[in-house]
Amino acid sequence: MENETNKVFSNENVDDPIILEQLENLGIEIPIAKDVVNTVASLRDDEMNDDETGEQIDIENIIIGIQSEYDKKKQDEAIEKMGLDERYKKGYFDKSNIFDVFGYCWSTNKNTNKPFVSNTYKSMILKLADFRVNGQPNEHVSMFNDKWVNEFILFLKNEGYANVHPKNYSPFNIRNHDFKLLAAERKPYVYKSFDKQIKHLKFYIENLQKQELMSKTCVDTRFIKTSDYFGGNSINYTRASHALTKSEIELIMNSQLEGKMETARQMFLTQIFAGGLRNEEFYNKYFKLAYQNESYYFMWYANKGDKAVENPLIEGYSDVLLDQLGYSLPDFLKIDEYRSNLKKMAKELNLDRIIRYKVPEAKTGENRVIDKRIYEIINPYLCRKTFVRFAYSLGWSSDKIIQWTGHGDTKTLKHYFDQLSAEEKKNI
Repeated sequence: MENETNKVFSNENVDDPIILEQLENLGIEIPIAKDVVNTVASLRDDEMNDDETGEQIDIENIIIGIQSEYDKKKQDEAIEKMGLDERYKKGYFDKSNIFDVFGYCWSTNKNTNKPFVSNTYKSMILKLADFRVNGQPNEHVSMFNDKWVNEFILFLKNEGYANVHPKNYSPFNIRNHDFKLLAAERKPYVYKSFDKQIKHLKFYIENLQKQELMSKTCVDTRFIKTSDYFGGNSINYTRASHALTKSEIELIMNSQLEGKMETARQMFLTQIFAGGLRNEEFYNKYFKLAYQNESYYFMWYANKGDKAVENPLIEGYSDVLLDQLGYSLPDFLKIDEYRSNLKKMAKELNLDRIIRYKVPEAKTGENRVIDKRIYEIINPYLCRKTFVRFAYSLGWSSDKIIQWTGHGDTKTLKHYFDQLSAEEKKNI
């Protein structure tokens, strides 16, 4: 090997295809053969000898080193091309890093064939990335304990959240947005949002403990309570006022727009009339317009209730919409396009009713009065609240409404009922 290798390497034969072929015969892959030749040929004659022993440097070590670098590069490229599920399934993540481990919850649970967390829970990764950049905690899983969790929650309370909305982020590329998180405008949490972060955090931890990626004794989620950080204020509420009225729905129904605004209009009405679907239920392979026994109906899967729901058409509303659509579903926009075009639609239709509500801030505990116009807050998440209010205005009972929405209990609807006008309440 030594004589043959020494014969191969010379300054005169760096790019010689015959030399490259010889290297391949020696067991060196062609993609790195030229790197080997160039590396050795670039060494000066006096660098080819050890000053003390006079022995020739072991060229095989150079070959092994370059081959190792090349193999690692190939593996890294292959890992980068993997989907998130495949990467976590094959174990190509840092099990000793807290943030990589949290990202595991985005992968699919093999027992249910669904992600461990729904889309609405995924933003926890962004909150953790914010803490990683601006709070600089210890990242090793051995340091994940009550103290770590407490510091994270205090960071959320005292620093609020970064007002950034990166697109297409994942646990594996979130570091690409570090600079945005460092420079972002920050806003304080209100109670509702702060409480939601606590709920999501506990859900992540409990899932990771079940998957044995975190110790079951490192953190006891039973003792993580919003009230411990929020001045004892444990009042829970829902922004039921963030809902359109029946007349506003009818205005949208009777309007015809163009392009993506028109598609957003069709999607919004469909999402409402199908039963006030959550986004993860609407953007789901199980959601469809079905036909049986000479009748059309919406079929979808209620994530929280873990059950299938079949809702008939609402006379004078969803049947009219589907007649406009030729009894087929609209071509869905991507979720970010859907959101932005909903706001454009609302602005175009002058949906400018003012909604006033009070929210307690997480940091101070004081109520803050907020005034917003419909076109400022309209979003797909309004569909659920809007459907409940709309159904009440049609005179539906609470029992009928929860059959359509997949709610588990009529008590959930009290917040919506309280927002109705006196006239609407009389119709029920």
